[in-house]
Amino acid sequence: MSFHFQERDFRAFTELGELGLMSSDQLFVRHYSREDADVTRVYFNRRMREFAKADLVEKTDVVLSGNKGIQKQPSVFRLRPDGADELYRHTGYEARRVARSKPPSILTMVHRVGVSETLLAFKDAAKQEKLGLVRWLLETDQDRDAKLGESRDKKFILTELFQVGREQYSCRPDASLALAIPKADRNLNLLGYVEYDRSTEGQDQILRTKVEGYSLLLSSKRFEHHWPDLKDGIVRVLFVCKSIARIRNLQEWLGISRNPEIYRFTLHEHLSAGILSNP
Repeated sequence: MSFHFQERDFRAFTELGELGLMSSDQLFVRHYSREDADVTRVYFNRRMREFAKADLVEKTDVVLSGNKGIQKQPSVFRLRPDGADELYRHTGYEARRVARSKPPSILTMVHRVGVSETLLAFKDAAKQEKLGLVRWLLETDQDRDAKLGESRDKKFILTELFQVGREQYSCRPDASLALAIPKADRNLNLLGYVEYDRSTEGQDQILRTKVEGYSLLLSSKRFEHHWPDLKDGIVRVLFVCKSIARIRNLQEWLGISRNPEIYRFTLHEHLSAGILSNP
């Protein structure tokens, strides 16, 4: 099937290649319902079905079941190798995150859509504040030098394991981002770690995997391995939560860490281009 590609199609493919996956709502709002494009949701849905049929993108229908019954969520899309090839052929952009394996579970997809929403907020904020480009690493990004069968901490860039006596602690952020903020005499390098919180972890798990994990990440300066070209970075950890009550619980639990000043909190509904300047 041949396509007459539009610029908006390549913009959508590019962000898919940056983020790994996006929801239909994210794609439509960011690339197909812009003020300068008279595109309906019906057209968008048909367009994405055609791309999926041609194996340019992978489309996953998302249905969740719970206390509120069956709930249909926005579909999730990933860029397929053929889509990445078309993107490179037309634009010269080489997509980094391409779907070459089976899709993750539905719950994992929903979680990663939230991570994508967080990173897009920082991307839009950097543009709004006239800062440089935001770079990011995802939980699933692998070390190119990793060998087959190696442990998770050797395989994935952001996964860190720490041995303290007989105890072992882990640090597995959902994502990490790097942003240079201009100051009077030099740039301030912000190294952010994202925790898209689903309220599924209790106090004991938070203390073990977050409090100790991030404290050891700081004391060992292992974050310099994630961003080796950035020195003297300021490290912050952002928890994106669904409720104020959850934020209050996390503030109490994380407040006992050795580095309570590194934590920041926001609600999912506050993710926007104002994330760097709003209270």
